[in-house]
Amino acid sequence: MLTVRLGDRSLPLAWLAEAGAANIGFSQQKVLLDKVREWLPADAAVMLLADRFYPSVGLFQWLKTQSGITACA
Repeated sequence: MLTVRLGDRSLPLAWLAEAGAANIGFSQQKVLLDKVREWLPADAAVMLLADRFYPSVGLFQWLKTQSGITACA
């Protein structure tokens, strides 16, 4: 799930649900990240806050190709 912070609340923006193991892997997370990235203006400043499932080599490689996004895991 990706959320947007509004004041002291977190509002769901987009999510992906699948049956199976808890960790769906970066390939499925990337689908969601790419979709939401398309919605953002090119000059938008974004901070990606991740839980324990996010830190992966794939995520860090994806972040290197994105401008304006910083990450905290």
